[in-house]
Amino acid sequence: DVRKGLAGTSSALLCASVTSTAAVNDWTAIGPEGGSVLKFAFSQTPKTVFADAAGGFYRSRDGGVTWQLIFSGFPSGPSDLALDPADPARVYVTSHNAPTFFVSTDGGATLAPAANFPSIQSGGPIAVSRDGKTLYVASTNGLVYCSVDRAQTWVRRTSITNYTAALTTNLVIDPSDPNTLYIASTTSATTDEIFASHD
Repeated sequence: DVRKGLAGTSSALLCASVTSTAAVNDWTAIGPEGGSVLKFAFSQTPKTVFADAAGGFYRSRDGGVTWQLIFSGFPSGPSDLALDPADPARVYVTSHNAPTFFVSTDGGATLAPAANFPSIQSGGPIAVSRDGKTLYVASTNGLVYCSVDRAQTWVRRTSITNYTAALTTNLVIDPSDPNTLYIASTTSATTDEIFASHD
């Protein structure tokens, strides 16, 4: 197929230009290699950037010039990435299949499954409060889990919806109130909604 060949050639050229310099009004591929990039997160540590990609969890310590693959053992790839705003050593990643919640406590140098996280079907978006103490993780079927002690213990909160095929696409914590959470999710085959909780 000509289109597939061209797409493969384009991908190869894109990856080959990882170390090139961007021109004015131009874009330059800087990686990481290994498939689609799902999310970037910039650390408080200077020049440190993290990325969730189809190939795994990556870290750059030179502002994205080069990338190191830290972890690739996800059953079917990572789904979200979040940093503790108050502790740059703590990085959180969720996965589509069990184990679904991973933690780094060394600034992303290593990443491992959290033994204390509930067994859920699929990990989705993560939200972390400004002080880093409160975390929310949503599963793709509308369940929400909360920790108020930096991911040491977890409590299941009220489900967003009874729709078993729900897909939670985003979680946002109010920066001034860790008890206020906004969630975007599907609630039927044809409906997407935004929900708010203040408790």
